[in-house]
Amino acid sequence: METQNVKRMEIKALTKIIKKTLKATYPGVKFSVRKDRHSIRVEYYDGPTKSEVEKIARVGGEGFDGMIDMRYLYYHWFNPKTNDIQVAGTSGTVGSGGSVSEFWNPKPSEDYEMVKIAADFVFVSRLYTKEGATKMMDLFTSRAHLYGNVEVKESYQGFDPKFSDRRDSENFWRESQKISLL
Repeated sequence: METQNVKRMEIKALTKIIKKTLKATYPGVKFSVRKDRHSIRVEYYDGPTKSEVEKIARVGGEGFDGMIDMRYLYYHWFNPKTNDIQVAGTSGTVGSGGSVSEFWNPKPSEDYEMVKIAADFVFVSRLYTKEGATKMMDLFTSRAHLYGNVEVKESYQGFDPKFSDRRDSENFWRESQKISLL
C-alpha cells in the first residue's frame, strides 16, 4: 500500500474526536482526554469498563513488537464528514525479523482518506471514586460468593495529586489499585 504522501492527523485534532465520540457514547461520564508529549491520555471515573473505552480511544499511530524491540507504524482511514477513524493497516515487522504481520484493510468508502496519526499511543486509565470502588467490591463479593465484612479501605496509594485541583477531594483509586478485603 502506498504510504509516502499520507496526510498527518495532529494530536490536537485526534483528542477532540476521541472526546466527542466518548461523550456521545457515554453521556453521563466525564472524560479527561489530553495530550501527553507524543501520546494521548484518556482518564475517567467509574463508568464503562476500560476495554469498552479502549475500543473507541485506542487509535494510536504506533505499535510495539517486543520480539525484536521495535516500534512500527499504523495507518488509519479517516472520514472528515463523520470523524470516523478505522485502522487501515501496517507494514508490520516480519521483514525485520519480527512477529507482526503486514495487513491492509480496504478503504471503507470514497469519503475516507488515509492518515498517519501523530499520537504514538493512546493510554486509557479508569479511576474509581470511593462509591464506585464500593459498588465494584459489592459486585465482586456477590459473584465470588465471599462472606463476611468487605470494605473499601481509605488509602492514598495510587492517588494522583495532579487531579486534586480539578476534582473534589474524595479519594480516587486507579484500576490497578489493590482494594483490601477484611
